Amino acid sequence: MKRILDKNQALGLICALSSSTLFGFSFLAVKLGVSQVSVFTLLSWRFSMAFLAMTLCVALGIFRVDFKGKILWPLLLLSFFQPILYFVSETYGIQLTSASESGTIIATIPLITLLLMPI
Repeated sequence: MKRILDKNQALGLICALSSSTLFGFSFLAVKLGVSQVSVFTLLSWRFSMAFLAMTLCVALGIFRVDFKGKILWPLLLLSFFQPILYFVSETYGIQLTSASESGTIIATIPLITLLLMPI
């Protein structure tokens, strides 16, 4: 009898399910966070933790970062829109709605992008 999933497919499905679950729970965590602290305080903690995690990964050699000879202004411009503007807007949106409404709206972004792509 043929196996339904091989080992790599099962691992891929487990990883996809895990990342989707973490993404979904992040809306609940943000909703709880903004009920206790301001939007910018929450975002500063969130970005600080991400910065520390990435710095640790670079220090341990998990990632290699080399900016020598690179033009960085396009990256700085992009970083204003994503993640800064995106996360500020998302966090204010979660603060003003429920976590499930916010998740539903965020989930429709790929569909709306697909529909608006021909324009």
